[in-house]
Amino acid sequence: ADPGRNKGSKKGGKKKKNTAVEFYNYNKVGAWKPKQIKKAYAPVEIDITKEIDGGGTYKVAMLYTKGAHGIDVQSVTLLKDGKPVAADTHAGFAGANPRNQPYTLTMKKADFTKGAKYTLRIRCKGSDGTDSAGEVKMTKS
Repeated sequence: ADPGRNKGSKKGGKKKKNTAVEFYNYNKVGAWKPKQIKKAYAPVEIDITKEIDGGGTYKVAMLYTKGAHGIDVQSVTLLKDGKPVAADTHAGFAGANPRNQPYTLTMKKADFTKGAKYTLRIRCKGSDGTDSAGEVKMTKS
């Protein structure tokens, strides 16, 4: 069976199959390397303070670039000074055949504070192994 094939289910509806081309125009805000990827779900955190300029909707995509394995993504959370201000929780995949991306984070205007530290927390795990590297890209819509 092709692990990147789009299969529908009666319970969850169809999975959204993506192509990496959809996300090329997003800004690169970080990356992951094999040493950050675990066999069980664990957070990978990226400082994105320079990218946050106010409240609004931010779209985040993980683009696999190399390695023997992709990553399974459980959720993406935007933290302000370590506290969650926006989150998107759904199963996604970054690999040769990405699925169910991007992750959409909507931060209220009231949650923006100039001078605060903003971090992306990506809960992910290696898909059948931890040899995975890729880019984290983001755009404000």
